[in-house]
Amino acid sequence: MKRRWSEPVQRGIGWIIQVERLLAAGLLVVVFGTMAAQVLARYVFRAPIAWSEELARFALIWLAFIAASLVMAEGRHITVDVVSGWLGPRARLLLECFTTSLVVLTCLMLLIGGLRFVWRVGLVGSPALGIPMSWWYGAASLGLLLMAMHCLLNLIVTLLTGKPLRESTDQAADPRELGTREVA
Repeated sequence: MKRRWSEPVQRGIGWIIQVERLLAAGLLVVVFGTMAAQVLARYVFRAPIAWSEELARFALIWLAFIAASLVMAEGRHITVDVVSGWLGPRARLLLECFTTSLVVLTCLMLLIGGLRFVWRVGLVGSPALGIPMSWWYGAASLGLLLMAMHCLLNLIVTLLTGKPLRESTDQAADPRELGTREVA
């Protein structure tokens, strides 16, 4: 018997992942385009762009945290599987649930602590572009929130399928398909 997630939940997860992918791709284009323009302006026209490095750095910071949440959505962050290889399927499932819960808790704790810092630096602007520093440090906050959300969704998938996520993702490359696994 197969249990399926409701269609709206699957569409919602898919939509979030698509938005993250588009943002990551757009930010990568900004980084590449800005740095290419800077090299061209500096070495061809001998007139460097003063704000280009700051914009590229800003986009790279946001790209790193958006990409980290995408990797979390797919359950592909680097892990050390020393213990899980020795465990049976049920114990492996319990370990996966425990570690995933620990990651969610850690992300939320870092998010709460980080939000206070983002609030404090909000009035300070960056030197070249004048972008409020809260936008710089807000990337970490949004990334942690998205990672916690994806991790929580991965935990739900693990509980619904009865299989650790890494076994589920080997069968389905698209995270939106994870809700369609057969429940053991």
